Amino acid sequence: MKKITILLFAIVLGMSAVYAQGSFRATLKPGTSVNSVMIALLPNSSFTGKFSNVQFTLQIPNTVPQPVVTIKSNPLVTYIPTANYQTQVTNEGGFYTFLFGAVITGSPDFNFTGVEFDALEIVFNNSAGPTTGRLAHLPSGGSTGQLAFYVEIGGNDLTDYTSSFYGAGASNGGSYDAYSFVPLSNLGLPVNWLKFEVAKRDNDAVLNWIVANEDRNKLYEVERSSDGRTYTGIGTVQSKADKTTSNDYSYIDENVSALKIPIVYYRLKQVDVDGKFTYSKVYSLRYTEKSTLLSLYPNPARNQTVLSIDLNAEEKISITIIDATGKLVYSETKIFGRGLTQHRLNIGNFKMGSYDVKLKSVTTNKAFKLIVQ
Repeated sequence: MKKITILLFAIVLGMSAVYAQGSFRATLKPGTSVNSVMIALLPNSSFTGKFSNVQFTLQIPNTVPQPVVTIKSNPLVTYIPTANYQTQVTNEGGFYTFLFGAVITGSPDFNFTGVEFDALEIVFNNSAGPTTGRLAHLPSGGSTGQLAFYVEIGGNDLTDYTSSFYGAGASNGGSYDAYSFVPLSNLGLPVNWLKFEVAKRDNDAVLNWIVANEDRNKLYEVERSSDGRTYTGIGTVQSKADKTTSNDYSYIDENVSALKIPIVYYRLKQVDVDGKFTYSKVYSLRYTEKSTLLSLYPNPARNQTVLSIDLNAEEKISITIIDATGKLVYSETKIFGRGLTQHRLNIGNFKMGSYDVKLKSVTTNKAFKLIVQ
């Protein structure tokens, strides 16, 4: 793989024909939430080809706490499966540098039309902001040799190293051996959740949370669910005026036991002044001692599905997935803690069809039918 930087994503595209280099440039745009960015690609002509390798490098100044950086959405999932992306994290020249690179085989043809298209959305969590991010290309790939912007089609390098990036503030070094980047200012890293807990008090549920980094925060919406998937807003709490220090909040869901729900799930929706939002982790209250296992979601699924399990005590559970012919295609043993755990299963390499997902432990014997599209 070529080299890339965390603010910059390099993409290797696979094509059946040989094309001249200099076909692809990239830019960085606001994402769908205040703490996410979208990487977009721009081909300089129309053609049909297959993605074979991509690399994107993103950078954040190391003057803020190091964020946790993950893929939020993948507009090219049909052509570059999310499971194919590998990551690197380094500290380069005053920046936390994050590389997202993927090698792709057997990708279907993509019709490039000479217009910009979205390639990958990245989300930043557990840090403080706002700050400025960058999609970047480090000279010769930086310390790892991979921190670069790279687009390969059908095994052919189609990266425009002369003018790799476009958009406001873009700076291009003019070659693979030079530093290039495009910035995105006012990246609003989300509030730092210092504490969030839910407890019973008589017939009520009491929610308490402490947060820092509230400079852009407007309010919190309290949401409740009976199944851990579908949530309904039940109240709001306004952000405190003093946003320079950590603040504590509370909310009481009165007489919740009267709902007769075995397990009640809560989460907080943190809304910024511009309407963008992020969610807290999910916490649950149990009104029965019986362990509950929730179904896979989504189902049918394509690249990944989430197994939600709620237990009244820690358990070691074996997970196996068997295809329609009876062949074992996945096996894992994992310790699940008390309460709700949401465990992602990557199925991007599974063929389309029906699968049996089986969960077994000392106290558990559960099976699900999974459809892979």
